Amino acid sequence: MDAGLPTHGPRKPRMTSFSSIYKSLFAITIIIAVFGIYSSFMRLRLQQDYLIAKENVQDREGTLTSKWLQPKTIEGALVTPATGLPLNLSLTRNISRVVYNRVGKCGSRTLMAICDKMAEMNGFRHVKSQEYHGRRLTRDEEADFVYEVMAIPPPFLYNRHLDFIRFPSHFASITPSYTNLIRDPVERKISSFYYIRYGDEGQSRDGSKRNVNITFEDCVLKTLNECKPGKLSLIPFFCGQSDLCHEAGEWALETAKRNVIENYVFVGLLEHLHRSLRIWQHLMPAFFRSAPQAYDAILAQNTTNKFKSLSRVEPPEHVKEIMRKRMRLDYEFYNFIKERMVLIEKQFDLPTRKTRKKKKKRGTSLEREGRDV
Repeated sequence: MDAGLPTHGPRKPRMTSFSSIYKSLFAITIIIAVFGIYSSFMRLRLQQDYLIAKENVQDREGTLTSKWLQPKTIEGALVTPATGLPLNLSLTRNISRVVYNRVGKCGSRTLMAICDKMAEMNGFRHVKSQEYHGRRLTRDEEADFVYEVMAIPPPFLYNRHLDFIRFPSHFASITPSYTNLIRDPVERKISSFYYIRYGDEGQSRDGSKRNVNITFEDCVLKTLNECKPGKLSLIPFFCGQSDLCHEAGEWALETAKRNVIENYVFVGLLEHLHRSLRIWQHLMPAFFRSAPQAYDAILAQNTTNKFKSLSRVEPPEHVKEIMRKRMRLDYEFYNFIKERMVLIEKQFDLPTRKTRKKKKKRGTSLEREGRDV
């Protein structure tokens, strides 16, 4: 061997870079496999829960047949109108994200008009969804909705016709608070019946596409599809996106009640809109300060008249009573909201129409006594 030539040992194959790539690919494969197994397990679990619930929701007498479906508890108490009360003003008055998943034919356009004024006066964003249909969403659509809402800079009030969606199930870092407005179920049904046939000043309807020759009374007495039990229910708006929420039963009702207590700051009543606005103003002044006065201004301008159906034939009382029986679960939910509203008024000593009348009467009598003296 020549002394001037360098000597080298046997050359080792360069496997370091390829080895790290193989390890990375192997790790990724393991992660994908684990995620796939977890997803399959969760999907199977949800299917099993759904089947169990569907089999045990209600027997023919309408009573619960499964302990799993007994009314849910919050801190050990059954869900009643008083559950979750008293409300904590330090929390409600610091809310900056509100979702109004508005119920159709419950004064939603009137409340939106009020919110327009409130947004201008109180300095928050009133975001109106451009999606007017599609209350029920796929899982991907739910995620898109959550992303859309969470991308809005607070403070905001977002509104859309939509069944309740649970934000934490989509890993939202912050959960907005819900609010809503409902009305007497049969009155809502009558309003909807004539609205879809005739429309209103702003949205006329093509009468040829609907049978305009029948009245609501005909619909009820002939038990047509529109007037069957379970049609046009309030409950799914508060129950959620599950198929069970669209099946008339105790499970959907109790889930809706629980969601109201856990996720809704307040649900108002159209029949008592002034009272409802005073409660909203008290609970969330950043959004509803001066709302009662704004509503009075809207009434003075006759703005709400253009939201009324162009034609309506008032059904007799016995027909309404038939529908009330068919909508028993809706009335149970409606009365739950009504009782809860009364309890909130009492908690904060807010004046009702009765108390205002008493005060006015008392003031008049005192003035009279003063004159007599």
